[in-house]
Amino acid sequence: MEAVLNNKLIPLAHFIAQTKEVFETVRKSGTRIIADEGKAACVLMPAEEYMRLVDEASDRAIERIAAERLSKPLREEDFIPQEEIDKEFGITDKDLEGWEEVEIE
Repeated sequence: MEAVLNNKLIPLAHFIAQTKEVFETVRKSGTRIIADEGKAACVLMPAEEYMRLVDEASDRAIERIAAERLSKPLREEDFIPQEEIDKEFGITDKDLEGWEEVEIE
């Protein structure tokens, strides 16, 4: 792992002097690590890769929460009556006129 990281290290001075070149390298070759005084300081990666990682982490968090919720039995007090929701959000019968009934299973 360290050999892989060393291959991707870019000294801070080089980054500052050659920012455009470094960005182009990241776009073409992927993630690079900026080193300051020989130590990893930050990571540069294509925006698409960053968004993929964020989405993946978000999906895992949602899956964990869903699994936790599904592992517990539902109780009557866990449900909120529709009337309470309508009142909290100011939804009236007039607001719902023209919408067909939706059945949720």
